[in-house]
Amino acid sequence: MERRGLSLYASPGRNAWELTLRLAAIAYLIAGASLVLGILALNQARSERLTAASIEALTGDRTPLKVRWFIALFGALISSGGLALLALSRWAAPIFLLGMLLATAYLIYASRALPPLEEAHALGRRRTILAIYVYALATALVLWLESEGVLR
Repeated sequence: MERRGLSLYASPGRNAWELTLRLAAIAYLIAGASLVLGILALNQARSERLTAASIEALTGDRTPLKVRWFIALFGALISSGGLALLALSRWAAPIFLLGMLLATAYLIYASRALPPLEEAHALGRRRTILAIYVYALATALVLWLESEGVLR
C-alpha cells in the first residue's frame, strides 16, 4: 500500500484545479487573518487616541502619542494587504513588503528611542518582535503565491 502525503504540487493523477484551489485557500487564510489584525490595530489606534491625551496630562509621557501613528499606519497597511490578497491582486505583494519594511523600521527606532523600562514593556517588545516574525512569514508566503501565479 502506497502512502500518499500532502503536496501542493500536482502529481500525474491530480487535477490542476486542485492545486489552484489549495494555493487560493492559503491566500484566503492569510488575507482573512491580515484583515482581522489590521482592523484590530486600527481600533487600538483609535482607542489610544482617546487615552493618550489623558496619560500625557497625568504623567507628561508622550510615548503613547509617538506610537499611535505607527499603529494606525500599520493597521491600514495590514488591512489593505488583506483586501488585496482577498481579491488575489498582485498589489498584495508590494503592500506586504511595505508593511514589513515599516515594521522593521519601527523596531529599529523603538529599540533606540523607546527602550523598555519595566518588565511589562520588555515583554510587550518581545511579543512585538514575535508578531513581526509571523508577519515576515506571511509576507514570504504572499511572495511565493505571486511567484506561483496565484496573484493576478
